[in-house]
Amino acid sequence: METLRDMVRMNAERFEDHPAIRFYEQTITYKELDERSNQVANFLSDNGVKKGDIVSIMVGNSPEYLYLVIGAAKTGAIAGPVNNWWLEKEVGYLIQDSEPVIMAFEDRFMFIAEALKDNMPSVAKLISVGAPESSSLDASSLEDILDSYPTSLQEEVPLSGDDVASIMYTSGTTGFPKGALITHGGIVFANDSKQKLVDLVPEDVILCVLPLFFSGGLNDLALPCLYAGATIVLRRQFSATEFWPLVAEQKVTGLYIVPTMWTILLYLPEASQVDTSSLRLTISGAAPIPEQELKECEERFGIPILEAYGLTECTGGCLANRPQKTKV
Repeated sequence: METLRDMVRMNAERFEDHPAIRFYEQTITYKELDERSNQVANFLSDNGVKKGDIVSIMVGNSPEYLYLVIGAAKTGAIAGPVNNWWLEKEVGYLIQDSEPVIMAFEDRFMFIAEALKDNMPSVAKLISVGAPESSSLDASSLEDILDSYPTSLQEEVPLSGDDVASIMYTSGTTGFPKGALITHGGIVFANDSKQKLVDLVPEDVILCVLPLFFSGGLNDLALPCLYAGATIVLRRQFSATEFWPLVAEQKVTGLYIVPTMWTILLYLPEASQVDTSSLRLTISGAAPIPEQELKECEERFGIPILEAYGLTECTGGCLANRPQKTKV
């Protein structure tokens, strides 16, 4: 296994009808994830996307987001997640800097595409996700793509681990955001390392409330789960009131959230009564968590919390405490 394409295809064969994603009332199997990302790849190839072209994706947490990221990578194109909190100025900068040939916008972000329509010289085609109320833009609907394109990959572009799979913008400390280039091999190696660190298995059910445009959500959570054959319980965003009932209802075995979320959960009125019996693995990352707060969370919720550190340029997490070997 050398590439993201290999990973998704192999797991579609190994875990065919096993749930890959649970998204509210939807369940997407590993086979369906492979087929739908193939449909996106076929559309991109039909529209002239070549190896090394950038496909920018401004879409929120959803199965569609993963179809687009994986579909782009399957063609040899470079998937470019776009921060959902950016507005016209920031997105305009990204377009000028990375020169995407295709851009996908969720319906709630189409107003940004409208505002930038005269300043996207590199963009040959737009993809719309959802149903924008009104738009003057000529965009292909992802729903139509999934209704009409074949589910088997029509063109097998040669790929190796050294080829770039994604470009993720990271702010750094000064100046404009910078695009970090992440290779297929880097993703596969990181997935393998993270899977081994926490012993992810197909029986695991992992909650994802972190944004998938963020390296922590995509590279540290979603892709390692898909590598291991686990099931992702995906939500659009973090909700403190939904969080613990969802863990209990879905029998979540693992999760990764940031310190601010841990703080919110710690001070919920019902914090001392939540059901965490299904959990075996929890992680805090993206920022330091104060030592006292870490201890309070572990005691209140009755679960060990591993701290992790990473950076976008290194495919997310690169240092972490180990189970039963924590160090603050």
